[in-house]
Amino acid sequence: MLYHQLPPQFNNTPVRLSKKEAKLAGNFIQKFFGAYHLHEIRRSLAALTEIALTTNNTHFEDAKERDSILWFYYELEIFIEAAWFQNQHSIKHKPKPKKKNK
Repeated sequence: MLYHQLPPQFNNTPVRLSKKEAKLAGNFIQKFFGAYHLHEIRRSLAALTEIALTTNNTHFEDAKERDSILWFYYELEIFIEAAWFQNQHSIKHKPKPKKKNK
């Protein structure tokens, strides 16, 4: 089952991260930005949006639906950039391991 087809009780509930993993969300952000560069994310996001809007799909025949996809694209791009900045900040300000006294 695709995640957008889940029952309504999952509407505002994370479905990929467990509660334990959610406490370590920063680790997943670091992993994501370690695997993908910002320009790669933008390119993939743009490609997905272009495919959605240019493919012969009845779901996107309505102008409001296409507008909604474009709005989501821009908002998601802003979110990704904010997460990227947060990740960069956490890398720069990561506490250094304490040296053990011998």
